[in-house]
Amino acid sequence: MPHTYERLSEVRAEGDLCFAHYTSAEALLNILRSRQVWFRNAGTMNDFSEVEHGLTMLAEAWESEPGKDLRQLLDGLNDGMVDELVAHHNGWQPTYTEQTYLFAVSEHKHSDADYGRLSMWREYARKSGVALLLNREPFETDTNLLKAYTTPVMYVLKDEFIANFDRIRSAVRDNRDDLAKLDPALLVGAVFQAFRFMALSTKHPGFEEEREWRVIYNPTMESSPYFQERIEVIGGVPQKFYALKLETIESDGQTLDLSPNALVQKVIIGPTLYQRTIGEAIVHALTSAGVEDAGNKVTYSNIPVRT
Repeated sequence: MPHTYERLSEVRAEGDLCFAHYTSAEALLNILRSRQVWFRNAGTMNDFSEVEHGLTMLAEAWESEPGKDLRQLLDGLNDGMVDELVAHHNGWQPTYTEQTYLFAVSEHKHSDADYGRLSMWREYARKSGVALLLNREPFETDTNLLKAYTTPVMYVLKDEFIANFDRIRSAVRDNRDDLAKLDPALLVGAVFQAFRFMALSTKHPGFEEEREWRVIYNPTMESSPYFQERIEVIGGVPQKFYALKLETIESDGQTLDLSPNALVQKVIIGPTLYQRTIGEAIVHALTSAGVEDAGNKVTYSNIPVRT
């Protein structure tokens, strides 16, 4: 997906950028004590409607002029390829909400370093919020060990979405001689995955200040032994989610260090009347989870508390 490759390149060029997971102090304590992060179902998250937004944008792009041209190009490579692609997409589309599990983070730039972003505190971490700052290396590592994939959110409406969609058409057109030599099933799979990630990572421009990235896991499509299926009551709603253990993973000659000590860069305690109390508890939990020099990794947002 062109947008993903471009954003990854931009992030790698920004040396001081990391990712922030805004959450409650209670949730962070649970993460550190269990050494797990939870991937929540897309249908239970507060931006569920944005998955529908992405699907709507994709449907409109498919019927646009670039979409019609893409269909001609694909069928020109192999007769019946478009029908196969449509059947594949329609068959899997229900899983985009029902069987897709997400872990969301936000780009954290140097300008956010001392206090975090007020809009994020208000939306995701009220009263006793924290921002867990994560080193970005695991998010940009080229590996499929987890069968979970990181993608930046694209904040667009119809015209800009179609412009991005048109880049897929252009790539197929410009490389059709080479693509004609491929197994048609491989090409169908590649275009299908591009469509899937465009649908799952598109939000309304009104949310652009979130600067969100999503780690996407679909166990019905690709399962991983590193995820554990669990059932818990969250916010009064019994629900299934998948827990990923924070540990070093080694398999097939690949290593992915997800240990708390490797992941955690810093924790910002958000605006609250109980900053020092929360901070002391977080330092203890970080130390117990194996994070070195935990006392120097907890800071306090200086945004004034409103009472």
